[in-house]
Amino acid sequence: MELTLDSIVPQHAEFLSQIELDKTQQEYIGGLDNYCNVQSGELILMVKLDDTPIGAMKLDFEYSSTYCFATTNEIGLRGVMIDRKFQGRGYGLEAILQLRQFVSKYYKNYTAICLTVNHNNTQAYRCYLKAGFVDINKDYNGGALGPQRIMRLEI
Repeated sequence: MELTLDSIVPQHAEFLSQIELDKTQQEYIGGLDNYCNVQSGELILMVKLDDTPIGAMKLDFEYSSTYCFATTNEIGLRGVMIDRKFQGRGYGLEAILQLRQFVSKYYKNYTAICLTVNHNNTQAYRCYLKAGFVDINKDYNGGALGPQRIMRLEI
């Protein structure tokens, strides 16, 4: 089985409504609406296992205009979601590892990926660490569910 990342085009957008998330994951990513309402400067990547969509990632190319801790050469990773039927198998980690290669190949002007992760979301935090993200030991305190760690992955 091969995991791949693809940009979502309009004919693929309906797959987002078919992804099933557990309640906790919905809270941390802001629900599926957060992925359906794409703003200027954002890109949704579909995570596919062979030809089956199993999740999505949201990138923000204007992250530094919203968050003072990010620099202009960083892409923001707004969220990662994997359908609950496929969780616990390492697909989230593999997708994040592929994201690094994807950004390096297609967005050469960017030197890092930046994100925040809620202090209580320990599973995601450990996954980001395994993928090579570094906790910069500073918090972002504007999260809806409380303080978040700021993490960075150099490309």
